[in-house]
Amino acid sequence: MILHCGSCQLYSGNFGGWGQELTPGSRLYPPRFEDISMFISPAYAQAAGGSAGDAFTAFVPLILIFVVFYFLLIRPQQKKMKEHKAMQDGIRRGDKVITNGGIIGQVTKVVDDRELQVEIAENVRVRVLRDMVASVIAKTETVSGEKNEDKKESSDKESKDA
Repeated sequence: MILHCGSCQLYSGNFGGWGQELTPGSRLYPPRFEDISMFISPAYAQAAGGSAGDAFTAFVPLILIFVVFYFLLIRPQQKKMKEHKAMQDGIRRGDKVITNGGIIGQVTKVVDDRELQVEIAENVRVRVLRDMVASVIAKTETVSGEKNEDKKESSDKESKDA
């Protein structure tokens, strides 16, 4: 049986059936802090006198972690974003594209800098934001490139005929 009186606990009654009653003076009574404190050695503060070098060495691991994160995560992501933006800026009429929604279509008209008109089925055209294009499947030749090739082919035919 446990009796509470103020700030201390007193135990009374039989302990484990041994017939021995616990009293504040007995050996089995829970120890007081003063009794335990003889086993604890006092801790003293170390003398101050740390230099600036100690503070720098404490931050070296954090700096190294940031450098690793930059080269493994941040820099490759920025490079990928730059390539994706260049791909989106290079979309022209006739390109076959995939939108972020998974729709495959062919660009029939570049409305303005932000919008494209994409034909997703025969005579079914939708307007799509340029930013919503996930990838370009097939690029068309540039108009000037086709004209130059036509000129080369025609000049080659003329030279063969002569």
